[in-house]
Amino acid sequence: MPTVLRFAEMRDLPAVRILQKELFLHHKNTEPRLFKDDAPSFSDEYFASILQDPDYLVLLADSEGSRAAGYLIAYVRRVRNHPVLADCDIFHVDDIFVSEALRGHGIGRALMEESIREAKARGCTLFDLGVYAFNRDAVSFYKALGMQIQQYRMEIWL
Repeated sequence: MPTVLRFAEMRDLPAVRILQKELFLHHKNTEPRLFKDDAPSFSDEYFASILQDPDYLVLLADSEGSRAAGYLIAYVRRVRNHPVLADCDIFHVDDIFVSEALRGHGIGRALMEESIREAKARGCTLFDLGVYAFNRDAVSFYKALGMQIQQYRMEIWL
């Protein structure tokens, strides 16, 4: 399935909102205690602001038939004068999602590989993201890309 990666534009917001909802429902259905009932979506103002922010990367994957197949949002986090951490620029993937119907065609890998190239081009020395432990498919995907566990967050439901 041919896929084209490109920088997102304001006109892509409706497609991103559809993917956001699918991502939210995946999480909500897996761990309903953790998530609200209504799917969030980016406001026009927020989406416009991250598209214009030079520290952000917003990629869209278009599949054959011009259907939005997935998206990735990342940003550079600059650590300076931290009391514990060394100064560095971290490329943080805030959101990545490929529509379930289009998985298994290399779209997620393409999004991640392009964002790693972008992180290197921006001089970042670390590439990270967060993933819920219940999302085992995503954890396996990230490990297959060579990512390693950096830290654990622990919880107990009361």
